[in-house]
Amino acid sequence: MTDKQQKLEVVPPPEEQEEMPLPSDPKVIFLGGLFALALLAAVYVAAEIVLPLVLAVVLKLLLQPAMRLLERWHVPRILAALLLILAVFGTIVGLGAAVAGPGPFRARLSPATMGSPAVG
Repeated sequence: MTDKQQKLEVVPPPEEQEEMPLPSDPKVIFLGGLFALALLAAVYVAAEIVLPLVLAVVLKLLLQPAMRLLERWHVPRILAALLLILAVFGTIVGLGAAVAGPGPFRARLSPATMGSPAVG
């Protein structure tokens, strides 16, 4: 070993640091609250932009396996995308029809129950 080479020392691992205490200064707590309010306001203002982007990402992640399956069956990519879009819209319309189906029946019953006092 030559004199120009540095010798490596083994450094023991530092002791575990103590947990950080909660801030007791009112200014720090107040600034944290202001930051939280500003963050909520920014999310509220950006909701019209962020919500469609989040929905697009979620739909892509959910429909990607079906898209790969259709491509593996040699369905053209455009046709596979159209089929998946129609399936999503069909599901939304079907759920809407299932929920709205009992609506007229309940509407006919509601005048009869409006005059009775609430029980419980």
